[in-house]
Amino acid sequence: MSNKELLKAAIEKHCVTYAPEGETFKLSAGGETTWYIVGRNLTFRGDAQELIAHCILEEITGTPAADFDTVGGLELGAVPVGVAIAGVTKKNSFAVRKQPKDHGDTNSVLAGTINKDDKVLVVEDTVTTGTSLMKAVEAVLANGNEVVGAACLVDRADTLGKELAEKNIPFFAVLNATDFNQPLDKFE
Repeated sequence: MSNKELLKAAIEKHCVTYAPEGETFKLSAGGETTWYIVGRNLTFRGDAQELIAHCILEEITGTPAADFDTVGGLELGAVPVGVAIAGVTKKNSFAVRKQPKDHGDTNSVLAGTINKDDKVLVVEDTVTTGTSLMKAVEAVLANGNEVVGAACLVDRADTLGKELAEKNIPFFAVLNATDFNQPLDKFE
């Protein structure tokens, strides 16, 4: 099996839940769906770290996104994905806090290793509208860094790529809803 096929099987085993007939789950993006993915059920598993990293790295191979210095994204979903990639590549990782640090000598939303001249790969476990990933992109850009790409394990809606393209940031998703025989999520 390919890494992508292994990832899909692992997500199906550990992360996907289907609503009982006639019921739905509410998404943080505001919509409703009959299937839900809890990416952290896989991304925090030690036995999945290398697979996660290799899947993202295979998606970005041969693109400008592969030339990153540090990798990360918004807490909490992106942190284990970034750390997994850092562990395999021996590059640095960082996290974007949801709230600025309110103690110490900084008021930073960035934690970890991100230098001013670093080229950054922003990651996430699962995206629907991409609000979390875009918050991370904006924080990295506000820090003065170049975002060379954005990637996720599962894209539920296939809309984020267009938004990132407007910022000249390539977007990569290892899997999408159709890989799980589900329709892409639509939001009005």
